[in-house]
Amino acid sequence: MGERVNNLVARLRKGIEKTLETLRSLSDEQWQTILYEEPCPWTVRDMLAHLLSTEKGLARIAHRRSCYQVWRTPARRPSPG
Repeated sequence: MGERVNNLVARLRKGIEKTLETLRSLSDEQWQTILYEEPCPWTVRDMLAHLLSTEKGLARIAHRRSCYQVWRTPARRPSPG
């Protein structure tokens, strides 16, 4: 991988660790905290479930797109010489 990709991966890993640290520190009561009242109540747990399902869908789309791009990329031929 190139340096740009390595930097992005490092930043994502750091963000994941910070997020997990925060989530692990929540008490049972904090998990049940209502974040939104309308149109129906959303707790911290509900919000996390929503974010995870969204990320799973985005990862699936990214994977399909990368597979499609690999399939569509013509093979590189060595230049004569």
